[in-house]
Amino acid sequence: MHLLDYSNPAQIDLRFADIQSQATGDAALVTGIRIGAITKPGETVLEGKSLITMVWFKRITPGY
Repeated sequence: MHLLDYSNPAQIDLRFADIQSQATGDAALVTGIRIGAITKPGETVLEGKSLITMVWFKRITPGY
């Protein structure tokens, strides 16, 4: 079992760049670059870049 320790949370500094999207029917594709860092307390901030891809689907659920 993994327990989360919220008494000393990580510092999160993330932003996005070069976001592009394309929608087709009931889906959308989003691509871009994530820039920033997630740093544990007391550690050196190491900012990095990573490519992101997200796929979003339109879902129609009765009752929502």
